Amino acid sequence: MKRMEGLVTQLLLNSHITGAYPSSLLDNAVPNGIEFQFLHLQAQKIVINLNYISTTHTFTELPDSRPVELATIVQETPPSSPMRTAMIKVLQLQQLIQLEPASLSDREGATELLRIGKHLRNLGLTEDAAAINTCATAIYRALMQENSAAYMPYVFWGLMNFARLHYGTQMGLDAVESAYRLQKDMTPASRRESSSQLAWSMCHYADHLLVNGHCEDSVEHAKNALAIQRNVSEQHSEYDSLVVWEASGQEHAVLSSTCLVVRTFNMAVQEGLCLCAFAQSLAAVGRYSEAFVVGTEIISCFTALAQYDPRSAVFPRWVRAGLANRSRWVSIIRPPSQRRSFSLTSDEENLGALDSAEHL
Repeated sequence: MKRMEGLVTQLLLNSHITGAYPSSLLDNAVPNGIEFQFLHLQAQKIVINLNYISTTHTFTELPDSRPVELATIVQETPPSSPMRTAMIKVLQLQQLIQLEPASLSDREGATELLRIGKHLRNLGLTEDAAAINTCATAIYRALMQENSAAYMPYVFWGLMNFARLHYGTQMGLDAVESAYRLQKDMTPASRRESSSQLAWSMCHYADHLLVNGHCEDSVEHAKNALAIQRNVSEQHSEYDSLVVWEASGQEHAVLSSTCLVVRTFNMAVQEGLCLCAFAQSLAAVGRYSEAFVVGTEIISCFTALAQYDPRSAVFPRWVRAGLANRSRWVSIIRPPSQRRSFSLTSDEENLGALDSAEHL
């Protein structure tokens, strides 16, 4: 049985390398079919190997491992099939763990390990994704005891992965809170008002608080996240290509004293994320007038971001979704009595033009 499994693994990797993709095996995979069962089995083997590493605290070759040559582990761009992408990534990671477990402690190995859950989740294998992520986080927690600065980002990443996998649950909230507290503790007090990473983690914490019903706490954290991010953004306005939009003019609501907001692309994206969290939390507690002010600036921010090519790799998916669903934002920030009858503002009408295929 093990020999047969090894032959199948080698076949899939070789077909990926040579380009001779057997479509019947992966590209036309049926839910709960043999392809999913095989992928699930390989994910379980990764969990077993990671548990061994975590328990023994060693990064040596695993016992009884007979992997194929490391040369078969390639870093090519994966094909578009979700099953093929996940299968190849899982098999490559499995070989990496068996042949070079020490690589998990470097940046490249950690990145491969912490990203694998996304591919499994996309196929509905959420439990496998969570199991691998839990083991990975445990390993980096242990390494963090020896070098906190080097391994804290990987623990943070693992906690955020877990929070996404359990979004809307208490477990997800606990994980994102741990990530936020970890980031805060690792950020020197003198830099807490100028840390984009702290603002980002606080923003996600606010989002999880909101979906778990802690609306007032969500407002406070979303407001603080936006304040920190705006402070960070203003320090980066001299670099990169600039994104410009008009502020709402309500300083108490959007925490800005300028009429014209000038940001780098990355800072504009981060600021847009914080604005979204703040608007939704304000609306959730019935502060619709403030939510509408912030929502107006969201539309302005998204419109400015849309001047860049949204099909490029740097254009966040959530921004693209926001551009496509402007009516949803209007619905969120309006009082319930006004959600069915309202006239579009000029900003909302302008945003409507961005729904075309040319932009999306």
